[in-house]
Amino acid sequence: MKHSTLGILGACLFAFGGCGPDAEKGECGVNDPCERGAVCDLDTAICMQVGAPTDATEEPAPETFSGKTVPFFRGEICVATEAQAGQAFPVRITPCVHPCVIPTSYHYKHSWSCVGSSCEGFVAMWMETRSGPEGCPEDAFARFDADLCTTPVTAELTITAQYDDGKPVVGTMALEVPFVSNADAEEIAADGGDLETVMAMIQRYPRESNRTVPDGIVLASDSPPPPATCSESADACDCFQIGF
Repeated sequence: MKHSTLGILGACLFAFGGCGPDAEKGECGVNDPCERGAVCDLDTAICMQVGAPTDATEEPAPETFSGKTVPFFRGEICVATEAQAGQAFPVRITPCVHPCVIPTSYHYKHSWSCVGSSCEGFVAMWMETRSGPEGCPEDAFARFDADLCTTPVTAELTITAQYDDGKPVVGTMALEVPFVSNADAEEIAADGGDLETVMAMIQRYPRESNRTVPDGIVLASDSPPPPATCSESADACDCFQIGF
C-alpha cells in the first residue's frame, strides 16, 4: 500500500461560511458565497441548492472494473478527542468497502481553518481499486448491508493545529470525513490530490452531521499530550461511525 499526505497548513485555508439555502434576495454574491451544496444565483442573489445525492458514490456500480478511484463513503474514524494545544493529535480512518472491491492503494489529504477558537477540519480519503473475480453488484458503492463491510485498508495520520507563527490553536475543532463521489475522486486523483481540487469537490455537497466527529476535538493548554497513534492502546482514541 502507498499513501500521500498533506503537510499541516496555516489557518483559514478553506471556508464554509456564507448564506444558506433559504437566503433572502441580496444575501449572496461573488464575494459572499453560499454554504456548501448551494450556488448563488447572481441575478437574484439567492442561494440555490445543487441537489446532488449523497446516498451513493456511484450507482449502479459496474460489474467489473480496474484502476477505479473510489472515495471513503462509510466507515470509522478514531481520534484523540482531547489534546494539548499545539501537539499533533492522531487520527485513524478505516473505510467500509464492499467485499467485491479490492483496494490496490490509498491516499488522503487533510486541512483545517479557525475563526477565533472555533475550528473546522477535514480528512478526505480515496482508493485505487479493482473488482474481485466474481464481479460487483449494483449497490457496491451505495448503502449495501453494513454487515458486508470489509476493512482492507486503514490510514493513520496526525494533525497539528498551529498558526504560521507557531502559536498553538486553543479551541474546538469540528473534524469531518466529507462526502465526494467516485467521479469527484477521479478528478482529485487526476490532479494529484491538489488541495484546491479536493476542496472544490467537497464544496459540491452539504455538510452532514453523520460525517463529523460529535462534539469535535478539544484543544486546550491544560489537556494531556495526545498519544502518537490511535493504535497505541485500546483507549488511546474515541471511535465513531461515519456515513451510516
